[in-house]
Amino acid sequence: MARRPGGGSDFDRMLESFGPAARNLSRRFRGLGFILAILVVGLIVVIWLATGIYQVSTGEIGIVRVFGKEDEQTLPGLHWRWPSPIATVDKVRVEEIRRLEVGFRIVDPGPPATITPFPVESLMVTGDENLVDVKMVIQARINPGPVGTTIDEQQLYLVRPRKTGASAFIFNVFDPGGAPDQITLRDAAETALRQVVGEGTLDDILTEERSAVEDKVKILLDELMLIYGTGLQIVRVQIQSVDPPSQVQAAFDDVVAAKEDRVRLINQAEAYRNDIVPKSRGEAEKIILDAEAEQRRRVAAALGEAAHFEAVLAEYRQAPLVTRTRLYLETIEKVLSSTKEFILSAGAGGSVLPILPLGDTSQQDQAAAAGASQ
Repeated sequence: MARRPGGGSDFDRMLESFGPAARNLSRRFRGLGFILAILVVGLIVVIWLATGIYQVSTGEIGIVRVFGKEDEQTLPGLHWRWPSPIATVDKVRVEEIRRLEVGFRIVDPGPPATITPFPVESLMVTGDENLVDVKMVIQARINPGPVGTTIDEQQLYLVRPRKTGASAFIFNVFDPGGAPDQITLRDAAETALRQVVGEGTLDDILTEERSAVEDKVKILLDELMLIYGTGLQIVRVQIQSVDPPSQVQAAFDDVVAAKEDRVRLINQAEAYRNDIVPKSRGEAEKIILDAEAEQRRRVAAALGEAAHFEAVLAEYRQAPLVTRTRLYLETIEKVLSSTKEFILSAGAGGSVLPILPLGDTSQQDQAAAAGASQ
């Protein structure tokens, strides 16, 4: 507003024309404007401070950074921190199980699932210089405890400060275009898998040693995560498939089938052995027991005959004639009891025809044999 040389503005001169009441009203409006300005500034400050209220959901940990440096960690619930740009908060899902595919990507979970192979990750060389295609799934989570230098520091290229799992996950690893549970974990998983596969043979990896490979990869990958300070903990390593390259798939299928046949035949042979060996041992034991029983019977019979002979000898020494006569009569009785008798009339003469054994002689032979054995 223009001022005149006499001082004061045109508005003031106009108010003066209305008298003292107008001048008092002008002073009051000027004081009210100052108060309104203070109220507006205070409201802006309150709104700015209110933007520092934040909520941490269940299963998350909030990491508050003041001017980029970690200040504190907050548990689930409502919290306040200095508003931006003084402080910011990062929320990390510590209870989430992170899944990572190595050697393939799931395009559509299905069912049936649709995957895209990544040969640059899955093709690797075994210890016996064979090419194999291995697809693997990694499950990891944020380590709930402190992460520090538990490995010998001489093995580390960089000794990192002790941080909890969430802090290490946020601050220790930077992956351009990704996250620590993607690029870093994927590269480390591929490294661990190639090292373990390179130490084994193709036959072991294809058939019997798959679970051992999973355990070794998990141990090695846990060590790499600790060395890198990612704050990640490996929960599970699961090999999805182990296949030879497609160019030689048919030949490897034949090899695997032959090995399965070998195992089947070995199992059948062991089953037959387990069946026949106990039977043979049982029969051998039975023969031994029968022989021992026959031995004891014959020894007992021989001892009995010897005792009988000694008793007869004692009687013979006391009465030789009587004992001899009795022995003779007992012998004749035994012989005649097993002999078939023929009675001839006096008219038969000297012909031998009437006493020829023209009938069944099998009974006579059996009787004669029994008498001879006695």
